Parts: sequence; C-alpha cells; structure tokens
Amino acid sequence: MEVSREFKTLVRRLNEAELPRPFDEQEWLRSVVDGLEPSIRQGASEFVGRIVAAELEPADLQVLLDDAGSEYYVKEDGIRELFKILMAVL
Repeated sequence: MEVSREFKTLVRRLNEAELPRPFDEQEWLRSVVDGLEPSIRQGASEFVGRIVAAELEPADLQVLLDDAGSEYYVKEDGIRELFKILMAVL
C-alpha cells in the first residue's frame, strides 16, 4: 500500500510535536490533528480508515509508518491501537 501525501504530512507533524508530560497518547494525537489543514486532515483520515479496515499485521503497519517518515517505533501490541486512536481523532 502506497503511503498518501496527507499521511506523510501527519507523520511529519507528529515527529515535530513535543511529547507532553505526563504523556496522554490520545490528547497528543488530537492536538497535532487539530493543527492540520482541512484537506490534509481529510486525506489522512481516508488513508487511516483504509488501513484500519484492511486489518494489516503489526509489522505491515510499522512499515507504513516507516515509509511515511516516522521517527517512532511502536510496539507490536500497541500499533493497531495507535491507528484506531488516529481514526478516532481524525
């Protein structure tokens, strides 16, 4: 699956965002998403929706994050949850 331009933009913004202390993943993701332009948010939402619907394996999800330029490694048991949270906040 080719990574969309909008998803790459979202991941770049996540890379640039400071992690809050204490860390709340959903609030952090929401704060980054809220700063996206509407077209980027819509495109990222559509892409993440396709990813969630495809029920990809954790390793494949990490490859998508890597292909988008993510500086983060997400543990295998939490990566599906990350995409579900992204879908909820987008």
